[in-house]
Amino acid sequence: MLQQIKNIAIIALLFALAGCYDSHELPSQSDSITTPNTTIAQLRTLSSRNRAVLHTKDIIIKGTVTSDDSEGNFYRTLYIEDQTAAAEIFIGFYDLCAVYPPGCTIALKLNGCATYIDNETLQIGLPSESYSTHKIDYFYTSAVADRYIIRDSDVQTISGTQINASQLSASLCGRLVTLSSLQHTPLDAEDTTTAAGYHRYSDGEGKYLYLNISEYADFADIKLPKQILSITGILSYSSVGYNVGKQFVITPRRADDITSN
Repeated sequence: MLQQIKNIAIIALLFALAGCYDSHELPSQSDSITTPNTTIAQLRTLSSRNRAVLHTKDIIIKGTVTSDDSEGNFYRTLYIEDQTAAAEIFIGFYDLCAVYPPGCTIALKLNGCATYIDNETLQIGLPSESYSTHKIDYFYTSAVADRYIIRDSDVQTISGTQINASQLSASLCGRLVTLSSLQHTPLDAEDTTTAAGYHRYSDGEGKYLYLNISEYADFADIKLPKQILSITGILSYSSVGYNVGKQFVITPRRADDITSN
């Protein structure tokens, strides 16, 4: 009888440990990360704007994490880039900065994954179910993500690629960029009263860029500087409303990504 009680206790302990795994444990790490055989730019050429593409070959890419969800302006999504291009990875859990901190390098094994180009950004996830309205789906748990993602143990300092408004292009979408000498150019009165939402900035030469701050961001209520400033963030090309169609949008990671010159 005593032995049976011991056995039950051991089994209960094993289940408890297994249950802890899907919280926010660090993913698999390696000092010698899996060697990539494909660049992000090459993966982009294997993807489509019309449909999700399922990859069944042993494609491996590697990139540095550039996004940061610590202040709530990114939601269940991770951006990486290499020297050739950038990509967005759909990861379905929270506090990603604790698991994949900005500046760490990850390798992503694409066999069994799906990709799609949306708003000029390469997206990576799992194949969607036939009934889903989404092109691709999330790696919903850390256990699932660990089947495809290997994280390096090193974390490096990162900074946005410095560009000006005239250099904005679809090829930069998904990258961390920095633009300077921008002037707040509001479209309407609401654009001047709240930080949350889209805000238009001009380079003074007829080129525009839209700043995007989520209403759920920790800094959604900051007062936006009206003077010339610099903005660092992830670049995309998407609809911003105001009847202006799709525009280049920059999404800052933190409040200190918006600074006065």
